[in-house]
Amino acid sequence: ETLPVLPAVHSDIVNRLARGPSTGTWLSAAEDRTVVLYDAARHEQLEVWAGHAKGVNAVAPLHAPHGDADALAAVSASRDCTLKLWRRGVREAAATLEGHTLTVSAVCAPSVELVVSAGRDASVRSWDVRSGRQVGVARIARNLATFLAPCGPAEPALVVQGSEDLSVRLWDVRAMAVGSTIERTLQYFALCGAVSADGLYVLVGCNGFSGAGCELRLYDRRRSGALAVVRPHEHAVTACDFLPRAQTGGLVGASASKDGTVAVLDFLRAGVAGGEGEGGGGGLVHRLQLGSVSGQLTALVAVDGVQPPRPRHAATACAPAEPAGGALAAVMVGTPRGSVHTLALDPPTGSLRELCYTAPLPPLDDDDDPGAASPALPA
Repeated sequence: ETLPVLPAVHSDIVNRLARGPSTGTWLSAAEDRTVVLYDAARHEQLEVWAGHAKGVNAVAPLHAPHGDADALAAVSASRDCTLKLWRRGVREAAATLEGHTLTVSAVCAPSVELVVSAGRDASVRSWDVRSGRQVGVARIARNLATFLAPCGPAEPALVVQGSEDLSVRLWDVRAMAVGSTIERTLQYFALCGAVSADGLYVLVGCNGFSGAGCELRLYDRRRSGALAVVRPHEHAVTACDFLPRAQTGGLVGASASKDGTVAVLDFLRAGVAGGEGEGGGGGLVHRLQLGSVSGQLTALVAVDGVQPPRPRHAATACAPAEPAGGALAAVMVGTPRGSVHTLALDPPTGSLRELCYTAPLPPLDDDDDPGAASPALPA
């Protein structure tokens, strides 16, 4: 079966995918120096924002107050040491936030008023969205940040942060202080992380190679230690997130890896969350080829149908997508070539299949405009 090929979005590595500021949209940040807002249902780009001087490491949605049509839509973090705020209908950045002295590797917006960033300068900073001014900064030696994940609207002051110093910290960004340390001594540092919608569970994906490390670790903030440690990948876990519980009916995580695979894991069915069990978790993942049936809500597939390890087919980003056509849930996956793939989880068997993907753009020359319109693909 031939998969639909959609118009191109990026010409270089997709570093980050995230849900957009409104239902049915998603955001992508790439090494081609652009940030894209995309309508998943109509398969079209709503915005292509350009302005960073170097690759964009991360992007997060800014959720506007109800009825504010002129509100900001996204914030991005770049290797050019800046953050930028973006508004719908305007190609240029609404504001540039300066203060970091090295690469800004992570960003999130825990509330309507606040943006939090972290970088390789070992600092965590908070910014007022309205004024664009820095309102707080904290530094910890060797705290080279890898990800930031807000704990949700019920706890807008709390943000989880991963670091190359092998720790995972919970920050109170009002006081700009570490509230607690979720993990202190990882074998391989966390590359990515996410918090469940209820704010109780933290999912962390770790660096690694040839089967060493490459872990997904599930934590319950109410308990010490990891609830589950799973190794669904053979190389570093580049991205992870929770799928909406309303769609899946459980505590379901998705992850992407440098080995070119995507994993979907149901922790509740495995009995390691919700008070049903703890530790271990070795049997959480079932392997299958793209398009085959797993018979349960756990699966592992190869992006593009290519078996790992194939570095050029690595999966570099993933995020939940809006399911369509009766799918139980959907996952978006980014690649080093700039393509974005959509995978669907089908009921009742839980088989995971690829629906469509965006074609990669030709690589940019240094003097090319990264904000130029994407060429239309032939029908």
